[in-house]
Amino acid sequence: MPKSTITQIKEMLNQNESLNPNDRDHILGLLSELEVEVANLPDNKVAEAKAVIELTHQKLENIGAKSANEIPYGDLEDAALEFEVEHPKFTYIVQSICQSLSSLGI
Repeated sequence: MPKSTITQIKEMLNQNESLNPNDRDHILGLLSELEVEVANLPDNKVAEAKAVIELTHQKLENIGAKSANEIPYGDLEDAALEFEVEHPKFTYIVQSICQSLSSLGI
């Protein structure tokens, strides 16, 4: 479920000692907002949200394994944009997470 994936992402961020605590807290806050948005989604949209969250998880799994230039975020941004029409706040949060990670070189 999306909630367990978000929890895994939070755990990964908490275990990454190279992240600045303020940056970590910012991204963790965005993930908490994302949890609220997922909880409020209609049942027929949860699968789409899960796909976006899974892509976010995949990007985070590559932290440290590749340089920032080797981790493309285009597919994640594309998936979020498709979801944006009906769920703009969800999409805004995912895009904010992407931008935060990108600005950190992740």
